[in-house]
Amino acid sequence: MKLSVAATIIAFILIFSYIRGWSEGAHSVLGCLVMILAFIQPLAAVFRCGPDHSWRFIFNWAHTLNAIAIKGLAVAAIFTGLSLIDHTRDSWILKVMGGFVGWEALLYALQDLYFRWSHKDAEEGVQQLMKMEVILLSLFFLGNMAFLVAILTGIGMA
Repeated sequence: MKLSVAATIIAFILIFSYIRGWSEGAHSVLGCLVMILAFIQPLAAVFRCGPDHSWRFIFNWAHTLNAIAIKGLAVAAIFTGLSLIDHTRDSWILKVMGGFVGWEALLYALQDLYFRWSHKDAEEGVQQLMKMEVILLSLFFLGNMAFLVAILTGIGMA
């Protein structure tokens, strides 16, 4: 979490120093919202109650909803940012980014199914379960690298 907040702060500072001020449009507003929510996340974690506290579920829900809001707004900011630089007729970079979002959603769904399945069949061996975790992690990494190369290629050509 600290790394995510640090990366968000660095990106925020870099873009303002590059632009030398405020940029008009939805992209900058979305970026500011992401920055504010990303800064709230670790602050809320500092003040969380103990694991056995009766109000812990409220913290868990608030923390989760904030994370989902950050993810959604960050993806929207990325799409609006890419639309600013993608001047091709077919909007190739936006299509690649859409594919990436779909890829990530698919892998999250597969991971959720796997964890539900693995808790039911916990008697199976730990080796078999670890093998599937490594396969899912490898698929996630390789797919992300493929989309990263495609998006960076598109940005380089824009």
